Amino acid sequence: MRKHPVDVFSLVCGLVFVAIASAYIAGAYTTLHIDARLVVPALLVGLGVAGLSAAILAQRRADRRIRSTPLPQAEASTTDDAAGAALSETI
Repeated sequence: MRKHPVDVFSLVCGLVFVAIASAYIAGAYTTLHIDARLVVPALLVGLGVAGLSAAILAQRRADRRIRSTPLPQAEASTTDDAAGAALSETI
């Protein structure tokens, strides 16, 4: 089975939603009270952390991919030598 990269944004978003749902369920069956004014800021902070971590991970993967690809061999040096020789013959 082929491995696939972890989607950090989706993972963190899912964990944030599960945490919020768990807090509401715990509040319904216990004396724990969830202040609704804190849910939206907590959700936005969780989404911001997920977006930031996904962007950093994507940048690191791109940097690693750039470093691992070999540089193409320059063929310009052989054509420059031939052009330089032709130019020196004409002078």
